[in-house]
Amino acid sequence: MAVHGPVVKIHPVVLASIADSYERRNEGASRVIGTLLGTIDKHSVEVTNCFSVPHNESEDEVAVDMEFAKNMYELHKKVSPSESGKVIADNSVGRYLMDLVNKVPKIPAEDFESMLNSNINDLLMVTYLANLTQAQIALNEKLVVL
Repeated sequence: MAVHGPVVKIHPVVLASIADSYERRNEGASRVIGTLLGTIDKHSVEVTNCFSVPHNESEDEVAVDMEFAKNMYELHKKVSPSESGKVIADNSVGRYLMDLVNKVPKIPAEDFESMLNSNINDLLMVTYLANLTQAQIALNEKLVVL
C-alpha cells in the first residue's frame, strides 16, 4: 500500500548552497546545520532558499548560534518578500513599462520585415566571406608545404 504525502520541491540553488556549505565546513566538523526557507501548502513543500548556521559541537551536545539564525531569517524576509508570502503589487511599475513601450516608434510590418531581412542577409554575407577566406588560407598553407 502506497503512502501519499506532500510533494517536496527543492530549487537547484538550495542544493548547490547545501553542497557548498558542506564543502566549506570547518576542519573536523562532521555536519552542517542550516535553515531551509520556502512555502508549505496542503499538497506540497517548496524549498526556495537556505542558509547555514554556525554552531559548536562537543561530544554530547551542539550549540547553535540562534541570534545569527534569527538575523539571517529577518534579512531573507526583507530581501525576498515572496518567501514570507507578502508580495504587494506595484501598479506604477506596469504604468512605467507601458509608457516605455508606447515611446517606441511604430514601424509598419513590411518595413520591419525588410530591415530584418536586410540585416540577416548582411550577416549571411559576412559568414560566407569568412568561410571563403578560411578556405583560401587553408589552400595557401597546403600549397606552401608542397
